[in-house]
Amino acid sequence: MSSTLNDRRFLGKKIIITGAGGNFGRDGCIFFACRGACVAAMDNNADALNETIASVESVCEEMRQGSVPEECIGKIKGYTCDVTNVGSVEDAVKSVGEDFGGIDMLWNNAGYQGQIKPTLEYDPNDFATVMNINVTGMFIVLQ
Repeated sequence: MSSTLNDRRFLGKKIIITGAGGNFGRDGCIFFACRGACVAAMDNNADALNETIASVESVCEEMRQGSVPEECIGKIKGYTCDVTNVGSVEDAVKSVGEDFGGIDMLWNNAGYQGQIKPTLEYDPNDFATVMNINVTGMFIVLQ
């Protein structure tokens, strides 16, 4: 924990993390919140997003109990967002700006692995979903 407290690069920074309901996204939310960042967690799965928020809040509470100064503990807010939908992304980003007063960083983490099958057995619709989330979704969020 002491190395976390010494890492002040993200203190007070406002970061959007897409795909926050998945394993990497959840760990990223914890990483940045433990270093004092304000985390805007985005995912299209509200239940997974709520699990992430609960995990981050639990870790932050442990830090408080361990006498970590409040200014070194970040915060998190969740936003349900479909990265493949321009309107959904625009609404979420607008809300983040209003809630946090700006955005300093983006971890464009949302992704979908798709089926694990030989090429000839792979469903083209699933491949289209992979491309829509992993490529088009990344582009939409960057805009």
